[in-house]
Amino acid sequence: MFLGAAVCLGMVVAAPAQSGHDEPFMEHLRYLASDELKGRGNGSEELEQAARYIAEHYREAGLLPAGEGDTYFQEFELKLGQGLGSRNQITFQFKDGPMLLEPGEDYVPLTSGPDNRVEGPLVFVGFGITAIAHLGADTIAPAIQQHAPGLARFSLTSGFFWLIVLATSLALALSFTKARELEGIGASRYGSVFLYVLVATIGMKMNILAIFENPGLFIVGLIWMAFHALLLISVAKGIKAPFFFMAVGSQANVGGAASAPIVASAFHPSLAPVGVLLAVLGYAIGTYGAWICGILMQVSVPGVTQ
Repeated sequence: MFLGAAVCLGMVVAAPAQSGHDEPFMEHLRYLASDELKGRGNGSEELEQAARYIAEHYREAGLLPAGEGDTYFQEFELKLGQGLGSRNQITFQFKDGPMLLEPGEDYVPLTSGPDNRVEGPLVFVGFGITAIAHLGADTIAPAIQQHAPGLARFSLTSGFFWLIVLATSLALALSFTKARELEGIGASRYGSVFLYVLVATIGMKMNILAIFENPGLFIVGLIWMAFHALLLISVAKGIKAPFFFMAVGSQANVGGAASAPIVASAFHPSLAPVGVLLAVLGYAIGTYGAWICGILMQVSVPGVTQ
């Protein structure tokens, strides 16, 4: 017979907060965690002994039994001693040969799963969104330049503008399809690598000494950050959002996926994915928001073009 030990221990731990006298409960915990019970492994006599111990104290406390046969126990089946078979493997077949994944290193099988053999072709790993965006940019930008050159002031004749917009839009569209399931084979890891390559490439083309040629840009940056902070604080107070969302949202806007998860995990490790989601959302919105911001700056300063 087995007893829901987690529930029982939870009740034992929760009670001291109500009574204020924790020593009797600590005695129970010390016994259940003692070397005598050897960890209370599944199927062991020590687990049965712990179950009988808890049941006896339930009886002394006056709790009515609700288990099988008017007891405190409920029987269930549990398969023990399962392990990985010798033929447990995953193999990808490529043109230049097979790639064998090692269990425990490249993947971890569940011992509770069925014993099956599955074969099939890997249809997609990537969709070549950037290639499609390049094709679209090389077609759209020259066409606009030829038929509507006046739209150059809105960056619509720029091939790079269309490359970024098309890549972002296609990626967002695919996120609403089954393509999002590609995350299971590590889509984000590869995407992050190429993101860092992009940032490094941009940085290599930057002349940091040019900053000193126009120090007024620092004032613009300070005003921008002040507006950023004021807007976030105002919205957070208005919607009564937890401080967590304000901090992570701010970092997602400023630092992106490289730093937002770090701030989120400072609150709790399980919240790191929230930082990633907010950062990715910031990337997507920023693509369109940056263009709109440029247009607004043109309107506010006549005679200046992008």
